[in-house]
Formats: sequence, structure tokens, C-alpha cells
Amino acid sequence: MWELAAQNDDVQIHQFILKTGDNPVVLSSVAGKYSVIVPKGADRFALHKGTKYRLELSSGYTLLSKSSASFEFGGS
Repeated sequence: MWELAAQNDDVQIHQFILKTGDNPVVLSSVAGKYSVIVPKGADRFALHKGTKYRLELSSGYTLLSKSSASFEFGGS
């Protein structure tokens, strides 16, 4: 649905907000360079109420450098 990849070791993402409806693929307050892997060529992606999502964060390639959580926006 949405994937970013660091282009150098200087990337620092301290905070971002996800909401129902349209979300921008480009983050405004990020140090360093990153590229948008998914959705390629789009400027937004949509999240919907009642759908389960999984958030995965990684700062490397080992199991200890990865964490994940699931979330769902309330229905109606």
C-alpha cells in the first residue's frame, strides 16, 4: 500500500500521521533522502474505516531492527 526506502544513511523520520481517506506519499518533515516504492508515481494513497492495516518499520536487515503493529480505524 505505502512503502518508503532510504536513499542514504541520513534519513530520519520522527513522526507521520495516517488518517482515513487520502494520505500523501511524500512526508514533509524528513531529514535525508528517501524514495517512494509504493504507490509508484502516485501522490496519495487511501486508508479506509473498518480495514485492518499492518505498519512495519525497519532500520536495517536483522530481526532486531524491525518492529510492527496492526491497527484499524473505527467503523461507520
